Formats: sequence, structure tokens, C-alpha cells
Amino acid sequence: MVPHNPRFGRPLANAIGGLVLIAVGLWMAAISDPKRFGLEPAADREIVLLAGGGLLCTALGILFWLAAIRQTTRSLSPGRIHRTNVGVGGGMALQMIGFFLAGATDEQSLMGGLLVVMSIPLLVWGCFSFAAGKGYPALLGLFGLLGIVGLLVLLILPPRAAGGVAPSSAEADTPD
Repeated sequence: MVPHNPRFGRPLANAIGGLVLIAVGLWMAAISDPKRFGLEPAADREIVLLAGGGLLCTALGILFWLAAIRQTTRSLSPGRIHRTNVGVGGGMALQMIGFFLAGATDEQSLMGGLLVVMSIPLLVWGCFSFAAGKGYPALLGLFGLLGIVGLLVLLILPPRAAGGVAPSSAEADTPD
């Protein structure tokens, strides 16, 4: 039985809030496509407001995600944190750029698809490190195949000690 940790809800709320903000931001940016609007000045204002709002929501969502990740990586060693950050951060960045390019011209769409495919091993490697650092079998890193949803699953898993039980709150607060 895992002991109750009152701080467990905060990373989950930050992760879900961040995911919602990122989704809304990307949706707003997508509908700000100038091809959807006329040539009048009012349409220009709407495009700028949608694009700016999308950028702001996406940036805030990323900050919420970073807060959730920081809260859940406190128990990881510095080397494990570095590998997790490189894998997950690099994989997510490649996926975001790839998905952005996938909606562009044919040549850019091909490059976008290639970047998404290239991001998968990097993201899964980062998720392997994250799962192992939290005390779970590294194979749980295969959740990384699900992208941001798989990372959310790993974020909500509480850290476990080497024996397979959750560390006490005193142990979780001590630096490595």
C-alpha cells in the first residue's frame, strides 16, 4: 500500500493543466491560418489575437509541464535528471517541430514526419530513464511511445524506493 502524499495532487494538476493549455494554444494557433480569413483589417486583428493567444497558452502550458516535471524529479539523481531532460525534452521538441511542419507544404510535411519518427527513440530513452529513476522497471518507459500522454502516465506515478515502496516524505525531500 502506497502511503498518502499530499503533494502528489499538485504535479498531476500541473501536468493536466499544462496539457490542456498546450492543446488550446495549438488549436488557437492552427485556426489563426490567414487563408481562413478575408483581407479586411478586422481579420488581421483576429489572426494576430488568435496566434498571440495560441502562443501564450502554449508557453503557459509548457511552464505548467516544467513545474510538474520538476516536482516529480526531486528524487532522481543528477545524472538521471540530465538523461531524462535530454530524452524527454529533445523528443518533445522534435515532435512539436515535426507536427508543426507536417501541416505545411509537401516538402516540409515530409521533413515534419521524419522529425516525428526521429523523436520517438529519443523520447522513449528519456522515459526509460525517468521510470527507472522513480524506482519502476525501465520498460515502463515504453509509455513514451504514446507521446505526451505516455509522459503524463509516468508523471503521475509516485516515486518508489529500491524495495518497491514509496519513500517517506522525509526521504523524498533530501537531495541526492
